[in-house]
Amino acid sequence: MKKIISLLFVMLLICFSSVSVFAASDKSSDLEMSVTITSPTSIESKPICEANIEITVKNLTDHELTNLASYLMILDAGRNMTYPVDEFGQDAYQTRNIASIPVGGETKITIPVKITYVGDFKFNVCVINYDNNDSVVSSNTLAVKMIENSKMNKAIVMAVAAVVPIVLACVVFIIVKRKKLKK
Repeated sequence: MKKIISLLFVMLLICFSSVSVFAASDKSSDLEMSVTITSPTSIESKPICEANIEITVKNLTDHELTNLASYLMILDAGRNMTYPVDEFGQDAYQTRNIASIPVGGETKITIPVKITYVGDFKFNVCVINYDNNDSVVSSNTLAVKMIENSKMNKAIVMAVAAVVPIVLACVVFIIVKRKKLKK
């Protein structure tokens, strides 16, 4: 009898716990759209790099989406900071409005960027839905690695490459000459 009562108590406890979990979940967590950076897949270049970031926004709902806007976000991974987007080209920081996307439809957006900084960056595009409590959906991350192109470094490498063999030849010549003089 004690086993049956304890089993009923555990089942009631599970039922009450699951009801609160289902009541806490709401439909607002369902994605209403997907935002994907389709091109390029990554950027690795020497400054200055000008590129177009292509974004696809898909409607995943059963109704038309209206009153949307997209914008670019930039994170400098190496310095743990964000930059004002206007430092990445005149057109990069502008918000792009999307009037509507039909049911099951998609739209493409192009954001031109001009990268003049050296470092590792992460670019994301966000789309805000003004009609749905300003909900925001972020895209996948675009990895951007800008490497330094320095003529000074190239000159130093070339000078060292030319001087080291000459110095080594002189050292060998001096050592051989001393050995001959000692004999």
